[in-house]
Amino acid sequence: GYVVLLLSLLVCPWWTFAGKASFVLNFLTGYAMITGAIAGVFLADYWILKKRCLDLQELYSSTGVNWKALLSVFLGAAPCMPGFINALLVHGEQENLVSPFWAHLYSGGSCLFSLGASGIAYLVLSSFFESKKSLKETDFTSETAI
Repeated sequence: GYVVLLLSLLVCPWWTFAGKASFVLNFLTGYAMITGAIAGVFLADYWILKKRCLDLQELYSSTGVNWKALLSVFLGAAPCMPGFINALLVHGEQENLVSPFWAHLYSGGSCLFSLGASGIAYLVLSSFFESKKSLKETDFTSETAI
């Protein structure tokens, strides 16, 4: 444990994220923004809409693309995009390209914001546009549902 501690101090990881190398941090935050939006759709669908009950046959069938999920991911990540673009283009002491609200929305928790926004968007879209086969109509057996 102490060897790893000493090695981590010698590597100086804070230098990796300083200056032009801050692109790595911007990439990771942008990646977290997108995966947060995807996780929001997953959580809303599994925990709220499906009530933790999955149809295994439906999981492995080719039923097409869930447009509500794709639109929800876009709606969840879109408000953070101005801050993401600002973080990529502005370096050092340059003036921000967007207002401080958008810059802070991205840097201050875009993962959590996109998770919540995409989950809410998915629930709203699912309530207005129900699927052809609702979960209540499905006859579950012990082999097809978990």
